Amino acid sequence: MRSLNRYRNHRVRRHSTRMLAGFPRPRPPDYLALLCRTIRQLIKIDNRLRPFLREQHRIYENNLFFQESAAVLAKVYGSSPPIH
Repeated sequence: MRSLNRYRNHRVRRHSTRMLAGFPRPRPPDYLALLCRTIRQLIKIDNRLRPFLREQHRIYENNLFFQESAAVLAKVYGSSPPIH
């Protein structure tokens, strides 16, 4: 005999157009709950990635500093000769 518990966690992909043995149709999706769950997941992802974003920002600032200092040094000492 086939187990009836086999598909208990399986969601119904389409709803029947008639009553199912006296039971009402399943409820439509709760879009507010889906939105809240998605926002919660985005906050969790943001919290995980924030240290990496800080590191990237620090590298960007250092790069800007070195570019500005190279421009000042080139202005004071002239551009460096090409290396052969």
